[in-house]
Amino acid sequence: MRNRPNQNLYAVKGETRLGRPIKSASVLVDVNERGKTIRKGVRLWHVGTDTAKDLLYGRLQVSQPGPGYVHFARELMAEFYDQLTAESRMLVKTGRGEEHRWLKPAGKRNEKLDCTVYALFCAQMLGLHTLSDKLWARLEAGLEPDLFAGGGVPAPNAESDPAPVQTSEPPSAVAAAPPLPAPPTARPPAVRSTVPNTFIVSDSWSSRL
Repeated sequence: MRNRPNQNLYAVKGETRLGRPIKSASVLVDVNERGKTIRKGVRLWHVGTDTAKDLLYGRLQVSQPGPGYVHFARELMAEFYDQLTAESRMLVKTGRGEEHRWLKPAGKRNEKLDCTVYALFCAQMLGLHTLSDKLWARLEAGLEPDLFAGGGVPAPNAESDPAPVQTSEPPSAVAAAPPLPAPPTARPPAVRSTVPNTFIVSDSWSSRL
């Protein structure tokens, strides 16, 4: 990263301290052979992971498209939502007393949640959270018309495109896209025990708790 200063590359470290901003302070961690900090060396950014998860889980409670609403691709599998909601807020004892922390049960995977947290950090580094509605509308207009706005993929050219190949599988055998996750009902409260996640996609995975 030292040799790529203008490519939006960031060294990050998660920070669970209470109230830590998502985009927190950075420190110089690059040193030379004498142990002296390199002035223009690598910076390490501390990310308020618990703050990011509070924000994310709060947004998952927004059930209608609009400010704060989280959009998901139809192609995402149930495993994505399992990992995204793998953690719950719990009351734990720390050196500063009892504090709430986001924790996951043993054996659970949460890579998707971690990636989403760092995506929130990157969005703040780029200043996306400060853009006005007017600017977002202008950016959206610059992307239209796109492939999806016009009703799908253009029809094939009969002269240049080969005829479609017939397969033995009937159209009904093609698997349909998984349904979108159902909207959540309420934000998980802060309690001493594990808080059940209320962000429901399907009975098969939401009933795991």
